[in-house]
Amino acid sequence: MNSFKSLYEKEYQSPVFLSEQLKLRFLSEVKRKMDEQGVTKSELARRIHASPAYISKLFRGPTNISAETMAKLAHALDANVHIHLANKDANVRWFDVWQNNSPAPLSHARGWSNAFFEIVKESPMHVENHAASA
Repeated sequence: MNSFKSLYEKEYQSPVFLSEQLKLRFLSEVKRKMDEQGVTKSELARRIHASPAYISKLFRGPTNISAETMAKLAHALDANVHIHLANKDANVRWFDVWQNNSPAPLSHARGWSNAFFEIVKESPMHVENHAASA
């Protein structure tokens, strides 16, 4: 007989569970952006030309979210969607860094020059978002 732990670990890695996790993470980011910008569900609906009921349905779940809907929501909140594949055993941490004035273009396609790091170190920067995924 399978233990609860082994059943849980098996389901935790199932595509169905993982897809639900992706939707929850995405919608939590949408909600965070809404809160930062003071955007209501009704306003978000207006921005993507949808009904407020549709936005409520997305947040209530379980609802499938298409890539087009993700793009619309991100655009409505002046954001982009980023997707990244990593090895299953990788421990990935996302963070976004904004600068008002980019200090220098990246001239090295394969690496970062020491001069670039010196410029960045002296430039005003702040970390806006720590979105962790494992």
